[in-house]
Amino acid sequence: MQTYLQLGLPLVHSVSGRQLNAILAHECAHLALQRKGLKAWGCHMRSWAFRVMEQLVDGLPFLPHLVHRQFNAFAVTGARLARLEEFEADQAAARIVGAPLVAQTLVEVSLRDRFLSDDFMCRVMAQSGSLRSPAIRPYREMAVGMAAGFRWPDVDGGRLGVRSLTGSEEIESSLHPPLSSRLAALGVWHVRASRSAGSAADKHLGHLLPELASTFDRAWWREVKRFWRTHYRRSRRREMRR
Repeated sequence: MQTYLQLGLPLVHSVSGRQLNAILAHECAHLALQRKGLKAWGCHMRSWAFRVMEQLVDGLPFLPHLVHRQFNAFAVTGARLARLEEFEADQAAARIVGAPLVAQTLVEVSLRDRFLSDDFMCRVMAQSGSLRSPAIRPYREMAVGMAAGFRWPDVDGGRLGVRSLTGSEEIESSLHPPLSSRLAALGVWHVRASRSAGSAADKHLGHLLPELASTFDRAWWREVKRFWRTHYRRSRRREMRR
């Protein structure tokens, strides 16, 4: 059995070099804690089953209704185990790089993920109303967009309270505990804003960034091209009717 760690380019743009160390410590902790002997095979089979279920639900939306009780029981149990694993990995990473850095990294990733989805990508897609093809490409412009558009919330003394993360700034998924719960488990009640001048992408990828951005932008354009052109034509027709 082999394990591969994949780090998305937006993630590496979102964190500093020190914060990337915290992410790597967290992910390596998963390997150390959950992937030895029978635990390894148990985790492997659970991950495999979740991937199969996800593909089945995408292809057969009615499936969960046919096996409602069994589907829900498996999903709930799997999600609980996954959340416990996240808490364990956070604690192990805290022993390596320190709880404050792990907490800061969790908050940074959460805030920047929301910025990318709710702000940056919305601005990119807004071009489809007036341009046949995008002038701003998401991966090519991501570093500039982060530097120009992302700001930590205004906080007193540069410290963000955990309680303030229970609202719109908190991102939660079925396989990850709420951010505020993870910070509380780490014993960190206030998180300092990051002051790093450069991202992990600048530090570790450097000359590879243009090539990576170009590759990902081409893949992104293949995915959105049809929607983009459709939206552009509709916008043009509306303009002509005015």
